[in-house]
Amino acid sequence: MARSLRPYGPGTAHFSPCQTYRYALSRDLSSCLAPTPRSGILLAIGLNPSTATGEDDDPTIHKESGWALAWGYATYLKVNGYGYRATEPDDMFAARDRGDNIVGHDNDQVIRDAVARVQREGGRVLAAWGQHIEPERQLAVAQLLVDVEVVCVAINKNGSPSHPLYKRGDRLLPWTCPAIPQRTLRSRRGKGVMDTARAV
Repeated sequence: MARSLRPYGPGTAHFSPCQTYRYALSRDLSSCLAPTPRSGILLAIGLNPSTATGEDDDPTIHKESGWALAWGYATYLKVNGYGYRATEPDDMFAARDRGDNIVGHDNDQVIRDAVARVQREGGRVLAAWGQHIEPERQLAVAQLLVDVEVVCVAINKNGSPSHPLYKRGDRLLPWTCPAIPQRTLRSRRGKGVMDTARAV
């Protein structure tokens, strides 16, 4: 169920014209009370967008923006590895299997622009996409995170950053992208998945 964002101030969301993709979402926290003036951006990168809009939070947005508020940031900004809107990863990957582009045409540029804002205004990246991301896509996203601090709340057994919904935000770990096992590359190339050196 969506939740009102009223405690966090005004919000925005960037959807594709067809509404199939949500490329970015933000919450302005600058007017919320804090012991010291708020500054910088918490840029959270998830797996894919769910039901949140410029006006309403879904549970993940509610939790992450609450962390940004508690950690003293002026802005919470959310982007995703895949821009395709779905409440379950299986639904998104089923769309891919039907031939849909689940990354989204504008998604990587939106991530680059968000990273550039963190570079200019200060802050950090919260890697938060969980274990369902494809290894090639994880690598492609990681390669966009240039000259910014990347952290997560926990690390999964496969090296991906944990999804934050059921995690505590009292400990942050540095995150770096694990190498893709060669057997995974061979298997996926055999099924027609493009090489990591090519654009996704």
